[in-house]
Amino acid sequence: MHQSLRFDGNALVNAAGRSVDDLADDPSLMRLPDFASLTQPARRRMVVDWLDAHGQDTQYRFGTFEHSMASVLKSAALSRGEAAPQPYATHETLGAAFVALARQWPSPDSTLIDPKILFALHLVKTHGIELHGPSPSRSQRQTDRPTGRAA
Repeated sequence: MHQSLRFDGNALVNAAGRSVDDLADDPSLMRLPDFASLTQPARRRMVVDWLDAHGQDTQYRFGTFEHSMASVLKSAALSRGEAAPQPYATHETLGAAFVALARQWPSPDSTLIDPKILFALHLVKTHGIELHGPSPSRSQRQTDRPTGRAA
């Protein structure tokens, strides 16, 4: 049984192992008004359109290295006002495009955050792994530490 899906602005959380077709048939989406009454191809088209608009890859299965690399590449292109990349002919073509983007960083032609970091964040989020910063009490303990300097 899959956990419920949600989009956090970077990735579709808990989507690992799913395809676009799986999403079009997902029970949580079937609860949306009128969605269940659509044909499967119409539901699929709506899902693809939504994923495309949110910079998410639709070529590869969610939770794979390929899906996260392609999503970072798509998001980067969209953020620069460019068209989304066409489907990649091979895994090697995808890998080469990602390496090229990573080598451009930092630059106006790359991403605001290192693409390798975006890739890793995207990948773990699709697997439902939650990342949390330090708690306030931990942060406070760090600022309360003695500096080790002589007074």
